[in-house]
Amino acid sequence: MIFNQSYDGIALTDLKTNFILVNDAYSRIIGFTKEELYTKRCNELTVDDSSDMVADTLKDGLVKNIEKKCKVKDKTIYVNLSSSLMPDEKRILLNTKDITPLKLAEKKMKHFADIIDKNIISSSTDLNGNIIAVSQAFCEISKYTEEELLDKNHNIARHEDMASEIYDDLWNTITQDKTWKGELKNRTKDGGYYWLDIAIIPDFDEDGEKIGYTAIRQDITSKKKIEDMSIRDELTQLFNRRHFNNIFEQESNYKKRSGEKFLFMMLDVDNFKLYNDTYGHQEGDNVLMQIGKVLNKFSKRAGDYTFRLGGEEFGVIAQKSSNEEAVLFANKIREEIEELKIPHKHNTSSSFITVSIGLFFKSISIDNNREDIYKLSDDLLYKAKENGRNMVVSEL
Repeated sequence: MIFNQSYDGIALTDLKTNFILVNDAYSRIIGFTKEELYTKRCNELTVDDSSDMVADTLKDGLVKNIEKKCKVKDKTIYVNLSSSLMPDEKRILLNTKDITPLKLAEKKMKHFADIIDKNIISSSTDLNGNIIAVSQAFCEISKYTEEELLDKNHNIARHEDMASEIYDDLWNTITQDKTWKGELKNRTKDGGYYWLDIAIIPDFDEDGEKIGYTAIRQDITSKKKIEDMSIRDELTQLFNRRHFNNIFEQESNYKKRSGEKFLFMMLDVDNFKLYNDTYGHQEGDNVLMQIGKVLNKFSKRAGDYTFRLGGEEFGVIAQKSSNEEAVLFANKIREEIEELKIPHKHNTSSSFITVSIGLFFKSISIDNNREDIYKLSDDLLYKAKENGRNMVVSEL
């Protein structure tokens, strides 16, 4: 009764694996009737050669948990097979479990895993942010090999344009066992960059102990490039006037709420019309590009922005804590532009290209709108022009 009612397939064969006796489960698993099986050998049913298993059974008396692929009638099945030598050493007892559903599920999962590996930018780290697993898609976008990334900290891909405050917020979030979501700019191995929409999720073991973090990413580089093109001045690569209007409102409203001083600078190239008339508009464009590069160097921190407002006029919004720091910042920009040493023989304040700057650095209230601050900064710039150019005039 135990033999026939066992859920596992049980078969008795001779040493050449000819079937002597099989139970109902074995017949059901294999797909042949008992009568059909008694005319066959077990070795005939397996796709791969089973002679080694028989030899090991004869040698050791027992072989456990061998996976076999069997072709029976019009279907393929997978079984987990154990064999033992009977005490008379003339027969072999086979115990068979049908693992076809498990193997098919494994194949399906492997197929999905391959798709994910090739198409989903993902990685896992330990609690310190050291990489313990990466997808092929991550390797492709970062241009690092898997070997180059494993055991390295995720800082390997950190781009210098990203403010440290963003990573502080990221770590504060995930160390509290919460999911962090945001957009990050990463650096490739060859010095390029890519943008990611990213979610970082804490990982836990079976006992509920946190063991690391998994990050799932989406490549949004093309989207960010299109967005960036819409807010950038094509010539200088500074933010354009439209983006200036948005950022000005955003930053000034924040300063109104926080009570901190708001810094806004207006810059204008001295005697620029004379420069264009003397050297030509192509050289004039080159001057604007060089000034754009200088200004970009001064906007690497979160909350610092540089703009081309129109023509030869530029704007800067920055985070400074004191009057002295604000004035020093403005003069550093002015001096670095003059240090470009671009000849300008008709400049009245220097033999090189220079700028005049109007610096607004004050606490603002709800009554101060963009037009008021802009006009005041423009008036300060005009005073710098009147007083001889190549200088900073401020209202602190």
